[in-house]
Amino acid sequence: MDRVRIDRLRRGDWLDIPLQLIGQGKGNPVQVVLGGGTLDMRRAEFGAAEGQAGPPMRVALDRWQITDTIYLTDLSGTFDTAKGMDGAFTARLNGGTPVQGRVLPQAGRSAVRVVSDDAGGVLRSTGLVKQVVGGTCRSPCCRWVRAAPLTGSSRSAMSLFRTRRGSRRWSMPSRSSG
Repeated sequence: MDRVRIDRLRRGDWLDIPLQLIGQGKGNPVQVVLGGGTLDMRRAEFGAAEGQAGPPMRVALDRWQITDTIYLTDLSGTFDTAKGMDGAFTARLNGGTPVQGRVLPQAGRSAVRVVSDDAGGVLRSTGLVKQVVGGTCRSPCCRWVRAAPLTGSSRSAMSLFRTRRGSRRWSMPSRSSG
């Protein structure tokens, strides 16, 4: 197989993407390329893994909805799926502040870590505050169970941002996920 192109792949109300499957030579898994569209993790239904590693993925999404109030736009990343979704990405938080991040497998779930050189911009983009500038933001993982985000308001979880004494580095306190 050389290449299969699907102009629009839709699944329920959570996935709407163009997709390409690109052959990588005999005996190698195909590469999956998502070239735009939207993915809504609040409603996603991926199903259970059957023990076989998935193919490598190049992803470009117009919008990746994570919670009711948190989404990433202009997402671009490369992911390995041998042990679960694992890879780095760049995006804009809620269409505003540029962020970098990593999706990684964690205890049978997907987790997302986000880093930004503009903690004030992260807080502004989430709508928590409007007059904060600068700093570095490193978030803890946001975990999903069966592709559904943690319950509770993401706004209340993110309202606990704090800065370390004497530092311009911003961090979020850890949150148990039960």
